[in-house]
Amino acid sequence: MNKFAIFLLAHIILLTFFAQAQSQQHSFTAEIRQHFEWGEYNNLIEKLDPYLATPPDSSDSSLIAAYHTYLGVAYFDRGEIGDAREQFERALMYDPSAKLEKDFVSQPMLDLFDGVLEDLQELKKQQKEAKRKDSLIVTRERELKKSITTVTRIQRSWIMRKKQIHSITAVSLYVLAGIMGGVAVYQYGIAEENYKHYKYASDNGYLDDRRKYRRIVLRADILTISAASAAVLSALSGAVFTRNALQRKKQLDSDSKTQLEIEPDE
Repeated sequence: MNKFAIFLLAHIILLTFFAQAQSQQHSFTAEIRQHFEWGEYNNLIEKLDPYLATPPDSSDSSLIAAYHTYLGVAYFDRGEIGDAREQFERALMYDPSAKLEKDFVSQPMLDLFDGVLEDLQELKKQQKEAKRKDSLIVTRERELKKSITTVTRIQRSWIMRKKQIHSITAVSLYVLAGIMGGVAVYQYGIAEENYKHYKYASDNGYLDDRRKYRRIVLRADILTISAASAAVLSALSGAVFTRNALQRKKQLDSDSKTQLEIEPDE
């Protein structure tokens, strides 16, 4: 037997099996329909309960929904309202357009079914509204995170500029302290040198030279003290600005970690 013959035989077997399954399904549906129309609710429950416990995967959802409505009517007729409501809910879950046939049911059954339909519609409405609110909350949280990130970046930029200013100022003050220190040393040297001349003029009675060198020494001493004071003050101020720059750097490092935590997902 060649491959084509084997394929053809298998195809015929599958078609036969499918036709038998379809025939059985139609026969079962017709039987269930008959029980429903004739009000044979006990038979209906006896056959549908086990069937719907594990319905075939290939079953039509609208047909399964119809079976659940039949069961709901049967349970309602027996006074089992809770079970009837459950079956109507399942029917509407399978097919939201499912309906009861008015010719075969009573008005109380229709009222119960309509009530279940309204409850499910209200539930879906509430779920939709809850989903909308959740989406809105997520959107607002994302916008808040973006705003916080923007503010943090602006703050970081400001802190960075302050750090740069403090660093530049500290360097400038240290340079100034060095210059003033040099001036103080230079003026001290002038004072020392001219003090010798002052001492010589005083010892030898040269009054004019004595007054001249005395003025030079006093001026050099004043400049020495002023330059030294400026050098010390500049050095201390430079230390303050250095400390501020280090504090800004520490703050930037801390803010960098915080920003990573609040950075929004793109």
